[in-house]
Amino acid sequence: MNLSRRLFIKQSGTAAFGVSMLNQLPAIPVTNLPAMKLGLVTYQWGKDWDLPTIITNCEKTGIH
Repeated sequence: MNLSRRLFIKQSGTAAFGVSMLNQLPAIPVTNLPAMKLGLVTYQWGKDWDLPTIITNCEKTGIH
């Protein structure tokens, strides 16, 4: 890609304007978000465990 000085200044000005407008966005409250829960992918992490081992390890760690 051949980047001319004119194109560079145009794109830099557009980027600067976009960054300056970020302060104008409304704030999103994070208090209404549900708590994140972790899960276990048995075909990847627990692939070599039998069912009692999976249940025991999930209960110990609190993974759902």
